[in-house]
Amino acid sequence: MTEKTETACSKARMSLLFAVIVGLCVLLDQWTKRLALQHLPLETARPFLPGLVELIRIENHGAAFGMLQGQMIFFYGITAAICLFVVYVLYRLPAKKRYIPLVINMAFLIGGALGNLCDRVMRESVVDFFSFIPISFPVFNVADIFVTCAAAVFILLFCFYYKEEEFSFLK
Repeated sequence: MTEKTETACSKARMSLLFAVIVGLCVLLDQWTKRLALQHLPLETARPFLPGLVELIRIENHGAAFGMLQGQMIFFYGITAAICLFVVYVLYRLPAKKRYIPLVINMAFLIGGALGNLCDRVMRESVVDFFSFIPISFPVFNVADIFVTCAAAVFILLFCFYYKEEEFSFLK
């Protein structure tokens, strides 16, 4: 097998890994939101982890903390821009094992973004249902967890794992 063929095979596997993770993230997010819609009355709190997390379904027409209420075109645009950028990075990404953590993390980011986009397209709002009790924090969902954790992992990867020159392929 030539080096070029090995690279193509690795690239194909990385793309498949990305697609599978994105798909699983969207499915898990949509499944949990469906459960919330079926079993949680609107704005009625139920204990989940007593003293820590409660379940309370809300219909969010904006972003966290009620920002940008009803700005669906903005959310569609941001999601499209992020997805296009990630696809560009995946296309340019060298097929090396070193970049697998980045591929996985980008998949969680896109999976979360697409999970919330599905809600916005189908319901014109996002179903949120986890409430963190100890602090005043917005009600959130599984897609939000994927996006937030991916953002935190990106910071860790860029600060401690990758070097700036490892992203020269983006220039």
